[in-house]
Amino acid sequence: MRHTCTRYALLALLSLAINELSAQVGIGTVNANASAILDMTSTSKGVLVPRMTAAQRAVIASPATGLMVYQTDGASGFYFNAGTSASPGWAPILSVSPGASGNVLTSDGTTWVSQASAGGGTVSTGSLTTLGTPITITQVNTITDITTFTVSRPTLANIRVQFGETTGSRVVMVTDNNNNQIALTTLNLTTATGINGLLGLSVFLDAAGTYKIRVSSSVQPTVISAYSVSKIEFN
Repeated sequence: MRHTCTRYALLALLSLAINELSAQVGIGTVNANASAILDMTSTSKGVLVPRMTAAQRAVIASPATGLMVYQTDGASGFYFNAGTSASPGWAPILSVSPGASGNVLTSDGTTWVSQASAGGGTVSTGSLTTLGTPITITQVNTITDITTFTVSRPTLANIRVQFGETTGSRVVMVTDNNNNQIALTTLNLTTATGINGLLGLSVFLDAAGTYKIRVSSSVQPTVISAYSVSKIEFN
């Protein structure tokens, strides 16, 4: 009888432990926050996430969306996968700290500066480039190349494409030089937009290289009359 009671007591304790583990786990605290699956408390130690080079980060197999690492070379810092496991898109977690303008990044329209430890870079503003001969898309849902552009270092690029007057769905995308998609945006038009219809896309490019601006449309003909590329290049 005593052994049976002991078994029941152990089972009860094990059940309670499993329930606690399925709720919140506390490290350095016995009162884990109810909204966190893991609550770490310390006044003298921090947390270290995996540290690796950009090349090592690039070959992580099927990285989950939101996966975070610390890059030790190049534009070092925290990076997270803003894409998907099938199509990763690594983006930096940019820091903000007090400065002359209240932000780590200040610019006079040509250059930007930051804390000495954060490096620096250049800003290029892109006015709309009017195409000498507008590009006319004559087949629906067919990808058409608009232009290519190059970056020499990790870059935040802002793309704009000017569409002519028509309704329907538009897609603007940025790919690498081998047509691997990096980012895209879509716009569904229910009424005519007029010649000033612009579709924009911002994307972080974490490596130097040549990139393409490509578009497609659900209706034809669709006319593309202009585009622009603005860049902030990080050292």
